[in-house]
Amino acid sequence: MFDDKYTNIVIEGLRASLTGRLTHGIAHNLNGQIQAISMQIEILKRDIALDRKAVDKAIADGGHDPAAGLLKRLAGSLAKRADQVLMLEGVLFRLEHLVDLIAKRDIEAEPGPINIESVVKEEIEFLKADLFFKHKVEVEFDTPDYPISIIVDERLLKDLLDILINLCIGQLRDAGERKIGIGIEKDGHSVKLWFSHTGKPFSREISGLEGVSCWCGAELNHFIFPVFDFAKIIAEKLKAAVEVSPQMIRLVFTVK
Repeated sequence: MFDDKYTNIVIEGLRASLTGRLTHGIAHNLNGQIQAISMQIEILKRDIALDRKAVDKAIADGGHDPAAGLLKRLAGSLAKRADQVLMLEGVLFRLEHLVDLIAKRDIEAEPGPINIESVVKEEIEFLKADLFFKHKVEVEFDTPDYPISIIVDERLLKDLLDILINLCIGQLRDAGERKIGIGIEKDGHSVKLWFSHTGKPFSREISGLEGVSCWCGAELNHFIFPVFDFAKIIAEKLKAAVEVSPQMIRLVFTVK
């Protein structure tokens, strides 16, 4: 088994590889919001020009167009502008959120308490840069009404979630029904997080599905981790266990 040095190299490679693979989808999602802003700006420019034209006409008419009527029309136009500004603010908020999802993946922090449902939902949103997942797969949550927190390294947890969710997505690509179920439950001294899917069942030897390839710096020492074995290594670093059945992967954390 590889030591921590090489395991950490592969983890960094996995992060970079996933972000690179999802670049097209990330750009697609950002571009959609940018187009929405561009369209609203064009509408605002058009409507402001029409308002200016109405004001100029009223001035030229020299009183034939009553001031009260002009003010009423301008008030209506201003209300429309206010709605458009609110829409632009919403689009900008979504853009900031998308950028934040990407940026947060490179922020190191000491392990601390995290809301596991919030982290899972962030990862689902990040992975929707995979356009197949975004448009073709339905995600259903089965979570309690109260928050469940665990103390873990958030970056490592996200790395592990990336692998497990992607394994499920991979089983759905040729499926007729494409659903992923996500559940969280706390039972005594354990927290269980599970991912089910409606696609092709996992084989007995799930570790043979695919591999993570890495060249180690100047040494050019090449090796391959079977991806599920790699998931188990990350789970061990998180003091968690991974359990697999034909249609489900379960992650179990022991908590005090």
